[in-house]
Amino acid sequence: GYSYVSIDDCWMMKPGSDDPALNGAPRDSSGRIRPNLRFPDMPGLTAYIHAKGLKAGIYTGPGPLTCAQYTAAWQHEEIDARTFAEWGYDLLKYDWCSYGRLVKPATREDFTKPYVLMGGLLKKQNRDIQFNLCQYGMGDVWKWGAEVGGHSWRTAGDLGFELDRIFEVALKNAEHREHSRPGS
Repeated sequence: GYSYVSIDDCWMMKPGSDDPALNGAPRDSSGRIRPNLRFPDMPGLTAYIHAKGLKAGIYTGPGPLTCAQYTAAWQHEEIDARTFAEWGYDLLKYDWCSYGRLVKPATREDFTKPYVLMGGLLKKQNRDIQFNLCQYGMGDVWKWGAEVGGHSWRTAGDLGFELDRIFEVALKNAEHREHSRPGS
């Protein structure tokens, strides 16, 4: 069975959207991220998931926008980490996406910086939050992911939708198996 139900991209406001359910102020007056009208009650949603005996996961990224061009955590990391904990989330998937437009990674520090920041902030919360580093295996993440507070990370790109063959990601996971252990 499953342990987590994760709310991936598209739960937050989408700047410039023509859809009134998605377009609005991305943050309230205190800087807290606002879910769009399709997700009107995030604490209620996590309570519902928890009542089913499951853990709840949420998604954002270190850049200004997510992969689908919704509001992300850029320059609001601390308040977002606190908000996710207050809402009751147990896992954060932190996706590189638009952060790559801000930083052209060349060094290990470039690759780790946003994850060091968010990983540290998650550790300060009043609940345990699993930290998933979604950055497509860049910069040998399997060598440093646990050091920055990550519990899981990608070793390659997206899996895809067709599940009729062995994918590169599975081969990459097998290739880096010596870096896999409980907790990371």
